[in-house]
Amino acid sequence: MKAVLIPWKMSFYQAINGNHPLFSGLLGNAPDDIKFLFPDEETAFTKADMDHISTQVVMEGYMVGRRFGHSPDIPTQALQNYLAQYIETRDVAAQARIHGQSQHTPIVFHHTAPLHLSQMPFILHFESLTTLFYPFLLHGYNRNVNLRNELIFHMVKSRLESDACRAIFTHIQSSIETICKSFASDIIAAKVHYVPLGVEIPPELDVAIKEKLETTTDKAGLRIVFTNSAHGAGTSFLFRGGHDLLVAFSRHRENHPDSVLTIISTGRDAFEQVHPELMQGVEWVEQGIDNKELFSYLCQADVFALPAAGLHSYSVLRAMRCGAVLICSDAPGYEEYVSDLETALVVTGRREQVYHHDPETGWWRDDYASMHQFNPDIIEQLTTALDRLAADRDMRRTIASRALDRVKTRHAIGPWVQSVSHLLRNA
Repeated sequence: MKAVLIPWKMSFYQAINGNHPLFSGLLGNAPDDIKFLFPDEETAFTKADMDHISTQVVMEGYMVGRRFGHSPDIPTQALQNYLAQYIETRDVAAQARIHGQSQHTPIVFHHTAPLHLSQMPFILHFESLTTLFYPFLLHGYNRNVNLRNELIFHMVKSRLESDACRAIFTHIQSSIETICKSFASDIIAAKVHYVPLGVEIPPELDVAIKEKLETTTDKAGLRIVFTNSAHGAGTSFLFRGGHDLLVAFSRHRENHPDSVLTIISTGRDAFEQVHPELMQGVEWVEQGIDNKELFSYLCQADVFALPAAGLHSYSVLRAMRCGAVLICSDAPGYEEYVSDLETALVVTGRREQVYHHDPETGWWRDDYASMHQFNPDIIEQLTTALDRLAADRDMRRTIASRALDRVKTRHAIGPWVQSVSHLLRNA
C-alpha cells in the first residue's frame, strides 16, 4: 500500500485554502492501495530536523542567488532577508513534522504552491502558474513584474528540477504550455502531466436536478447563486465580481421581481452599509455552510453567476454538474470548459481589463486594481444575460442540459481519481 502524506490541514496552508474542496472527491474515493495520512500541529519534531531543513534551504538559496546574480561571494543582507521570509512562509516547524513522517510515508502531496523545503519526495498539483510563487507573487498584483527577474522564480525552478519533485500535474491544458515555456526546463517539462478535473455530487441529487430542468417552463423569475472562495476573504468577493453582479441583479429585478439572488460569502454587513439599495431580493448567506447545504442551493439554482477576474474551475464545474446555467467571464482558462451560448453565457471584458500576456514566458500578468470599482460594461452584459435567461426558458434548459452532459462526460470523478492515483503510485 502506498502511503501519501497530506499537509493541507496544517496552519501554513490556510492562506491558500488549506484542504481545498477540489480534492474532496479524490480523498473520498481513494483506491484500496493508497492510504492518505494527515499530520497535525501537535506532532512532535526534533530540533535536529529543523536545523537540517533550515540549513539545507539556506544553502540552496545562496546557490540559486549566486547563479541568478543576486548574491556576491559574501551573501548580501537582502538575500538573507529574502531567504528568511521564504523559510517563514513555508514554516520550518511544519516541515519538520512532515519530515518526521518520512519513515512511514514515501511521498508528500502538495497543491497550489510547492510549499516544500526538505529532500523528502513530493508531488505537486497546480492550476495557475502565478500561485507557484506564493506569497512573493499573488494573483492580481503583477502589472509590472518581469517573471524571470524574480528570485522566487528561480527558487521554485530549483525546487521543481530537484530529485525531490517526482511529478507535477494540472487540470488546465494551457497551464502545461505556460509552465513549460516559462521555466524552459526539459527536466520540469518531463514531470508535467495533464489530468482533467473530476467533480461529483451526492447521487440522490440527480433526481432533483432532472426535475429542475424538466420544469423550467413553470417557474417565475430566476434563482441565481454566487459563491465566494473557500477562505471567504472580502477581496475575493470583489475579485469574483460579486459587486458587479449585485448591481446587475438590482436592474434585472426591476422587470423580474420574482428573481432571487443568493450570495454565499462573508462581508454582508460591510457591503450593506455602503450599498443598502442593492439588497432587495438578495439572500445573503454568511460563509460557513456545509457541503450538504451548498449542494442544496446549487441544485435549486437556475443560474450560477461568477463574472470573476480569474478562473475558478471547481466552482464552475460543480455548478454545471448541478444543472445551473453558468454566467462566467472571459478570463483565461474558461474557454477550456465552456463555449458561449452553448454551455454557458460568457461576459467579455475581464481579459482586457485585467490581463497582459507576456509572449516570452507565456505568463498572464494580472492586475486586479480595477476590480475594486464597478464595471459599467460588465454590469450591462450581466443584466442582459439575466434578462435573456429569464425570458427564454427553453434556452435556459438547453444550455444547462448541454453543460451537465459535458461535465458528466469529460469531468467525471472516476477518471480524475484513477489518474491522480496512478501518479501517486509511480512517484
